Amino acid sequence: MRPVLIVEDHPLVAEATGKLLACYGDDIRTVICSNAAQAIEMLDDRDESWFRIFLDLDVPGAYGLSLAREVQQRGLASRCCVVSAFENREYIEEIRSWGFLGYITKAVTVAEFTAALTNVLNAEPSFPSGIATPPSSSSPRASGCCGSAAVEAVRTYARSSSCSGRSGASSFEPRSWT
Repeated sequence: MRPVLIVEDHPLVAEATGKLLACYGDDIRTVICSNAAQAIEMLDDRDESWFRIFLDLDVPGAYGLSLAREVQQRGLASRCCVVSAFENREYIEEIRSWGFLGYITKAVTVAEFTAALTNVLNAEPSFPSGIATPPSSSSPRASGCCGSAAVEAVRTYARSSSCSGRSGASSFEPRSWT
């Protein structure tokens, strides 16, 4: 089994991400945490060796890069990818310098999101090519949502009943289980 930790406070996004990851193979087992305290508890679980960690920075109990810093201090950055509603230049540069596998924004198409997941699962870095400015207080996330593109991606996934036809899922190669 390859355990994957998903830290995401939006249940629909967390569930859809988990189901999408399941399309990459029967050996992927996902665990979902919805807040920083749960995530830290899972990171400290000595019985669990996380294959990959997908980390939303904006969950209850976390501020800025605090949860990413916890991952980095535990020596797990090389297994972790931030999944965020925003492309924050400073955060991306910091995450990259800490040795994280990637920084995926939720405001992308399903195909782009799936391609980024494939890269991360194959231990290939996945960072945005264009960096936007930090979000303002009027951004979708600041008003309680995870971004319209992420919501549409979840809706698209929910309409699908199987893993077939999902770009990237079939190209996952379990050659780099590190």
